[in-house]
Amino acid sequence: MNAILYALENVDTVSYNRWTADCPICNRRVVVQIDGDSHTTVHCDKCAEADIYLALGLETTDRTPRGAKPKRWPRRWWTIPPRYGSGSR
Repeated sequence: MNAILYALENVDTVSYNRWTADCPICNRRVVVQIDGDSHTTVHCDKCAEADIYLALGLETTDRTPRGAKPKRWPRRWWTIPPRYGSGSR
């Protein structure tokens, strides 16, 4: 993530885990965002994310830092909890 921010120019902080910078290809503004599992997303309205990484001299594997583990969903998050008081009669 730091390599991406250091490679971009005119980086401004928008909010927590979100920055804007100049696109290295089209000179528009690029949004750089970090998800909860440390995955970095670079978004430009005109350019593809892979092209931005190539223009910066980075690989797409630089989106996630080494050793970062994805967050796990809680077990059975899709099930509805049982209602209180209902059961076999």
